Amino acid sequence: MNVVILYGGESNEREISIQTATHMQQELERAIHKSGKGITVTTLDVVDGFVEKLISLNPQYALNAIHGYKGEDGRIQSVLEMLNIPYYGSDVESSVVTMDKLLFKYLLDAHNITTPAYTTTSTPLSSVPPLGNDSSPSKCVVKVPRSGSSIGVYISDSSSILEDSTAALQQAAGTQGNSSQGEILIEECIEGVECTVPMLNGVAYTPILITPPPNSFYSYDAKYEYKHGRTDYIVADDLRPGLMALLKSTSERVFALCGCSAIARVDFILQGATLDDIFTKEAPDVALHILEINTVPGMTATSLVPKILLHNNISLGEILLETISDKK
Repeated sequence: MNVVILYGGESNEREISIQTATHMQQELERAIHKSGKGITVTTLDVVDGFVEKLISLNPQYALNAIHGYKGEDGRIQSVLEMLNIPYYGSDVESSVVTMDKLLFKYLLDAHNITTPAYTTTSTPLSSVPPLGNDSSPSKCVVKVPRSGSSIGVYISDSSSILEDSTAALQQAAGTQGNSSQGEILIEECIEGVECTVPMLNGVAYTPILITPPPNSFYSYDAKYEYKHGRTDYIVADDLRPGLMALLKSTSERVFALCGCSAIARVDFILQGATLDDIFTKEAPDVALHILEINTVPGMTATSLVPKILLHNNISLGEILLETISDKK
């Protein structure tokens, strides 16, 4: 049996995709060697002419390691479905909805699931718009609707929102795969603790609390480059029970609502919380705001989902091998 790992592509997350594919291949080949099964793993960079190469490989199964454009937006899933190649991960429809931050917010709103207040614009701002209330916020998050790894994201105060939104509009106009060329998303900036919940086959696992470097947010730099210090991660086994249950149940609801499958990661802001009080049973309730769901999260050796799998004595390689074996 021949399995292909698709990686690379043309998005601004290409380098992380290469790392994800390398780690997936290593883990899968380790599991195959241990099992003694006759499965061959090949890799294919999704660049010009890759479809012909994919057809010539004639794989019986595909693993998607492409982040962002073409990987998480339904494009590669469409190609695989047209070629009748089974693949691991969320399908076309769920990929489209979850990759597009605006579509995702519309879906959350329709089901009364809390997400930061927002507006959109496709023209330069002349003043800061109100977001869900009568006053303009003192701090906003400006985003390109279709991008990952916090690329094209600005945290803007009242003095920089106009400048940052103009820069984001320019970036959106040139971003491959952006759902609406030149449109940006402006969100209320929620203060609190960042948190992510890894998902596997619809089941939520232990949340991870994220503490970016001082005077930063969970940007591409904070995730991968460490120019301003490293981000700290806390595996929150001791989170107070009510909050733990709410994070997991909300993540599972959103995963199902979006029609996701396999591995994903749901990102939250815990409004008003501090690292101290979310572990205290007597602390006040915490408001959860969903930011997004990632259907092709990073799977590098240092990524968050592999960390939690290992924490729960779950082997990534064995998960992939089991899925592939079921397709034989």
